[in-house]
Amino acid sequence: MKKLRKKSELAEEVGVPYVENHLFLDDVHTVKHITKQCHLIKEFLMKQPFCIAIGHVGTQGKKQQLF
Repeated sequence: MKKLRKKSELAEEVGVPYVENHLFLDDVHTVKHITKQCHLIKEFLMKQPFCIAIGHVGTQGKKQQLF
């Protein structure tokens, strides 16, 4: 049986950068939840120099500006 490697180990082996998502902005499609996630980004950034967040454009439509 072939040994499975972590994605980060494979990326290092082949010499490519590797990053992981810290949070999803819109895993729940409400303005309240997306606002909460934006505040979590701010908390991440107070503890570390970057935060990777993923949001989607799709059938849920445009959300109002939060800040």
